[in-house]
Amino acid sequence: MAIRKGFRVNVKANMEVTASDSIYVDIKQDTTRRLRFLPPVDDSGRIFTKIVNHFKLKTDDDPPRGMAPACLRHFKDEECYLCDLSESLKKSKDKNERALGDEIRASARYYAPVVVAEKNAEGVWEYGDRVKLVGLPKTGVDDVNAILLQQDMVGDDYFCDEENGQDLLLTRTGFKYQTKYKPSATGIKMPLEKVMPDWEDKQIKDVAEVSRLKFLTYEEQEEAARRTFGDDIEWADHEMDVLT
Repeated sequence: MAIRKGFRVNVKANMEVTASDSIYVDIKQDTTRRLRFLPPVDDSGRIFTKIVNHFKLKTDDDPPRGMAPACLRHFKDEECYLCDLSESLKKSKDKNERALGDEIRASARYYAPVVVAEKNAEGVWEYGDRVKLVGLPKTGVDDVNAILLQQDMVGDDYFCDEENGQDLLLTRTGFKYQTKYKPSATGIKMPLEKVMPDWEDKQIKDVAEVSRLKFLTYEEQEEAARRTFGDDIEWADHEMDVLT
């Protein structure tokens, strides 16, 4: 039987095969996403929200799952066991402990509300009907801010402007610690109302709340650390540097 010819590749359908219902934008390695950034939600003028977590921890489930508790020092201005432990480990004479201290340090990522554009079956760009969050490291945010600075210097409308904004193309390259996110402006201006007519109703006003941060008490953080790292740490060597 002859193979029928003439069908167009449906990029969106192919992406949806493995797509999740996550609120976060997934940018895979060596790919580019087209995003419309929404305007600031308050008079601070910021489009990014800083979220700080500690990684590499595990739950007490069977089997255990990965866990990334929110940093108490950053969010609540309280004593944070994981910050204290990280700082103590990084002063250790043992190189493995120093490496572990670097891994569990407070790690910041910056999130901004966006609308994702994808090509439909006819090859036409369409916008999603849901506001999502794109998360970037500081270097990625610096590059996005560089575009804002350039637009400000030449008197152009900001890419996140409600009436005359434009999409950014965000390209991810590299792997793990070498990962980079490079933004570029499309130059195609369009009112946000045309992108998403009800965007104001769907705007994410509190990124921290939507992120469902996991807060542990100081004591719960210590329990999680001891459960996760067990014999990897000489705990007695660090008792003077952390509160118990």
